[in-house]
Amino acid sequence: IDDRPGFGSEAFVSTESGELSISLMALLLGQDEIGKLHIEKPTIRIVINEKGETNYSDMLVASDTQEPGAAPPVLPITHLEISNGTLVQEDRQLGSITKFESVDYSVDLTLKDAALGLEGQLTIGDIITSASDGTVSSLGTSVLGHSISLNPGVDRLDIERFEMQLGPLGLLVSGVVTRMSDESPSIDLQVSETAS
Repeated sequence: IDDRPGFGSEAFVSTESGELSISLMALLLGQDEIGKLHIEKPTIRIVINEKGETNYSDMLVASDTQEPGAAPPVLPITHLEISNGTLVQEDRQLGSITKFESVDYSVDLTLKDAALGLEGQLTIGDIITSASDGTVSSLGTSVLGHSISLNPGVDRLDIERFEMQLGPLGLLVSGVVTRMSDESPSIDLQVSETAS
């Protein structure tokens, strides 16, 4: 997918290959389930120009267009896997480039009682930032595991497990967020530090 005019000649999104496996039984039964999607070596390039505009801002939908309590969209896939991906963020205001390299993400998606369940793990091989003064920093491997359930119909997010390991810092979060569409949502979270 080409980038917007004014944001460079590199692609906004590209991938080496993709594979879609279709559930024949679900297809024969007329279910809205396709199966599994695997994307190999995707690259996403996020650019913030000198005016602070992003190369994806034209794709955003205003959040006030969705009805409060609306059901989540139907997801035709039950498993998503991304292998060896790269995310590049170029901030032309700050003159910095951040690269998320060797990104692997595996997630199972379920829809039960109008709640969208997501259970998976994201691994980032390295996060490298190049600043305008020429300094380069690296965070090393980062891992994020999650088991969450989002139910827009009752305006609730259940976090069974949200575990993050970013360099030497490890956190484990669990709990509930309700009234998410309110200006003051109700947040009841337990946060603990984990060993690296």
